[in-house]
Amino acid sequence: MTPKQKRRLFFLGLYALSIGVAVIGLSFNIKTVALNKEIIKMKKSIRELSKKKTQLEWAILTETRLENIDKKAIEELNMSPPKRIHYVQVNAHDPQP
Repeated sequence: MTPKQKRRLFFLGLYALSIGVAVIGLSFNIKTVALNKEIIKMKKSIRELSKKKTQLEWAILTETRLENIDKKAIEELNMSPPKRIHYVQVNAHDPQP
């Protein structure tokens, strides 16, 4: 091999290596872009679920208020308010019979 052919082979190998590195870099970049899009989509989904959770917690708090329970018992179940209330004191330390 002449020195001119060696130099051409060297530069050809260098170009091939450069192209290979560029292709590998582009493939990693494409994968990273796809993963970033998925991360953004998941973060949006997390925000929406968090907002929905807060709304559901608020709905539970409002629906379980004593006034709302009394109102539903009277209106929907046709119950009447109690005439007398009997309170029983229970001591936590006393054994049950």
